[in-house]
Amino acid sequence: MTNTPLIDAWRLIQTENNAVLIGRVSGRPRTPDGAIVVTSPVTQLDEGVGTAITRSSSVYRLGTPWPADEALPDGYRRALIQKMAAAGGGALTESRLAAITAVAARCCRPGARVDEAILARLRPVIMSWDEVHLRTPWETDAKN
Repeated sequence: MTNTPLIDAWRLIQTENNAVLIGRVSGRPRTPDGAIVVTSPVTQLDEGVGTAITRSSSVYRLGTPWPADEALPDGYRRALIQKMAAAGGGALTESRLAAITAVAARCCRPGARVDEAILARLRPVIMSWDEVHLRTPWETDAKN
């Protein structure tokens, strides 16, 4: 895992129906250490283990998160606008740029949160099975 890129001073932010990470990356090929990156949508986030996996199958180690009660720096907002503008496809009209700018401002303000329904999709599923659940159906029926 030591070859896995580290994202530091990061925040999970919601863009429409997805969540992405934004932060400063190190150890990522072809990206200068300390560069601000906006990931593709996150598909799994495990803060306990300290990892995130994105839709593009990139894996990141999570460093120190950006404090939730502080606004993100202006460079983060600009990086988010640039990523959203490039991801949308089609012409970048004045109204589309205004909408993207509004979303970026909302995401970068202090206290910005990701909807609980989106967070629930990102958390790892923990399953535990007891002895009864490990039996075949006919073994379970015979015991009951």
